[in-house]
Amino acid sequence: MPRSARVKSHDGIYHVMLRSISDINLFKDDNDKDKFMMYIKRYKVQFGFKVYAYCLMSNHVHIIIDCNGGDISKIMHGINQSYAQYYNKKYNRYGHLFQDRFKSKIVDNERYLVVLSLYIHNNPKDIAEYKHNIENYFYSSLGIYLGIRKDTKNILDKKVMINIVSGNYKRFKIKYKLMLKMNVSETEFEDYDFTLQEGCYEYRSERSLICRDKSHLVILSILLKRFNLKRDALFLKNNREICEFKSIFILLCRNLCNMSYKELGKILINNSQANLSRLCSNGIELVMEDIRYKNIIENVYEQVF
Repeated sequence: MPRSARVKSHDGIYHVMLRSISDINLFKDDNDKDKFMMYIKRYKVQFGFKVYAYCLMSNHVHIIIDCNGGDISKIMHGINQSYAQYYNKKYNRYGHLFQDRFKSKIVDNERYLVVLSLYIHNNPKDIAEYKHNIENYFYSSLGIYLGIRKDTKNILDKKVMINIVSGNYKRFKIKYKLMLKMNVSETEFEDYDFTLQEGCYEYRSERSLICRDKSHLVILSILLKRFNLKRDALFLKNNREICEFKSIFILLCRNLCNMSYKELGKILINNSQANLSRLCSNGIELVMEDIRYKNIIENVYEQVF
């Protein structure tokens, strides 16, 4: 039977569910979970999506992703493929790791978003060690929301959830702890009416979206000025400066223009898709690790939009 088409929206928020194939754990140790989180971070840099909640369990994952103008299929294909390659190489195995393609449901109202986050954050109750202290489970975003630990990987986007529930962080923590006691089960969640306790819901999310329809020529013009280069720099051989310029250009075209490697190949001629992918990866590393490029995506976005 053919698969049904996935319902997608570039401005959509998704509940993404990943599960391993039978009898195999997605994560055999904490290093595996750290690696998966690293891939989420890398693809956040590339595609500019937002994460409102997550929980990594041994054989499944829940993530709430706001595409923020991006494509959920591209986002998840990148994360899943990268992690599967890492996992198969590490454990000397072949074949599929994930159970079918990833599952996703559109989160179409704010009550759904909040109750879904509560359901996700209650997942660690299945682990005896965390049955009565789920906020201490490291691979869940709950501890970050409640201020127990810092978001050292800079993955979580807290503002929307805080504004929906309260708008004030101190009040949010009090209300959210109370709402966690709702403890909606997986079977109940499917039919849950998403009605929160009176007084626990105030909608002020102030959610904003990136419009990614600008021309790559605008990006190019901004970067040429920043790097003090002429336009033929796109076609010069890669010394260090040119490599960094091309890497940042490709990354920004992927992030702010939703361009594919095939489209980029028509601009940077004599570059295979594999080489363009490597340059994009280099751009991600520069943004994540080089202080000179730390805020370049935000800076260019402000000039473009």
